[in-house]
Amino acid sequence: MKKFDPSQIVESQLLKTFTLLRIAEWLLGALILLLPAVAVIIFRDVPWDKESLVLMVTVSGIYIAVSAACFIIFHRSIRVASHHYSLMKKEISWKNLIIGHTNEIVMLLDTLGRIITFNPALLKLLKFEKEDLIQKPFRTILYDKSFEDNIQLKDLLLCRFRDVFIGNEAEVVLPCRVKNTSQVHTIGFRMIPILTNDELQHILVVGRLTQSDVLTGKFLKHESSRYVIGNNVSLVNLLTYRLTRNLENRIEQDVIISMQLGIQEVLINAIEHGNLGIDFKTKSELRKKEGNYWELVMSVSDNKNLTERTIDISHQMDEEKVIFKVKDEGDGFDWQYYMSLQSENINSGLLESFHGIGLQMVKSIFEVSFNEKGNEVTLVKYFDNGDKDG
Repeated sequence: MKKFDPSQIVESQLLKTFTLLRIAEWLLGALILLLPAVAVIIFRDVPWDKESLVLMVTVSGIYIAVSAACFIIFHRSIRVASHHYSLMKKEISWKNLIIGHTNEIVMLLDTLGRIITFNPALLKLLKFEKEDLIQKPFRTILYDKSFEDNIQLKDLLLCRFRDVFIGNEAEVVLPCRVKNTSQVHTIGFRMIPILTNDELQHILVVGRLTQSDVLTGKFLKHESSRYVIGNNVSLVNLLTYRLTRNLENRIEQDVIISMQLGIQEVLINAIEHGNLGIDFKTKSELRKKEGNYWELVMSVSDNKNLTERTIDISHQMDEEKVIFKVKDEGDGFDWQYYMSLQSENINSGLLESFHGIGLQMVKSIFEVSFNEKGNEVTLVKYFDNGDKDG
């Protein structure tokens, strides 16, 4: 299948416009040169007297003046068009050179989120072949396990696409797989809507590999930070990757991805169950309704005291471990009961609740503890453990 190249289409359209102007100029020049023949045809049956001669001179003069004016206008327009065409062609060449040699991933998607074209950086970084990607959905490049197993990640990607569909730019950080290997890259994507007459035509996606720099990888011994965010679920994804970005030289990549998903689970539930007070019954009902789930959550949580609550997140990293603390302003819950449960004994009705399967998933990744109230959770990961169970 032949690749769609937007720059070639732009250049082709410019060339067509320039060619049409050239043809118009040639036609106009030909009409001026044919003036004698036209004059003979028009005046061949007219008696050659003084009045006829005056009429012929007048008509010819008007014809020459109008034609000459048109010719000058066309010629100047062609010169301007030729200049712009030359500049545009040079600009396209430079942009193609930059896009072709940048380390950033550049993709163009259609309105269904399918990949139309991309630059060489995508193939170089993720080791795909062209036929693996053309006309395939964007999720093709994602790390299969984390995407298929995590409903929050699916919701996140759908929400980001929804933002783009209504004309807004969106950012998201996602785990992407390297084909035929166990290697996974964390890539931050910026999704930009391309509109024509306020209608979405294409989606431009620019991706940049997120990684710790040389200094942090080799020399960082201790790091700590604190964030306070509102009930904005769109920040959860970016914050999670920010909190874990300097772990690459300390923990295996697949473990880092599991940690990221676990932290996202904690943050989302701190917003959903903690600050906004959404119980499992309400959550189940909202999941069944049409529309964006988080917009529905905010619509039922219209109490100003709830929606203005914040989440306090802190992390500390040393040479042995990393500690994350997440505190919401909710009423807490009976964490002792749920911490004592084993995953095989959890009621199936709690499948999507943080106080059920979600908590068990987090426990499989971190050492987990709560404050007495149950509105602050502490997650600890030791670097020399690998996976907690391994």
